[in-house]
Amino acid sequence: MNTITKVGLMSEYRKNELIFLNELETQLGENWSLTKSKSEHCNIDFVVRRNNKVIGYMELKCRSGLSKYPSLMIGYTKLQQINLKYKQTIFVWYCVDTQTIWSCKYDEDLLNSDDGFCNGSRVYYICKSKCVVGMEALLHLVSIKRW
Repeated sequence: MNTITKVGLMSEYRKNELIFLNELETQLGENWSLTKSKSEHCNIDFVVRRNNKVIGYMELKCRSGLSKYPSLMIGYTKLQQINLKYKQTIFVWYCVDTQTIWSCKYDEDLLNSDDGFCNGSRVYYICKSKCVVGMEALLHLVSIKRW
């Protein structure tokens, strides 16, 4: 596993993230790697490589309770910055209590999603209908030659 964690006790969020990433890397196989972004303030979480060549990026949200909402959230500023710098991004939301995975590739249409505020931060609400569901669908998104 190539992911980097902070020194000290690992939060539940990080544990769930690492469990998910281990499974994803296992499913992808040995020619693939997911490397944690080196900058703590980067707008993407992971660099995705195939045969040591960068092919894109991944933004991962591991949360509980996602299944009960009609949409998924992404930070307003984060999506704006991804639009400017990281258009080759796949967004992944993993619901830890139901083990449901929603994923979608970045598309400028995501900027047309409804926006609002959650816990004082501006967010986009991404309709689940814009996402594919499950590990197999995510593997297909990742393995498509052109992101």
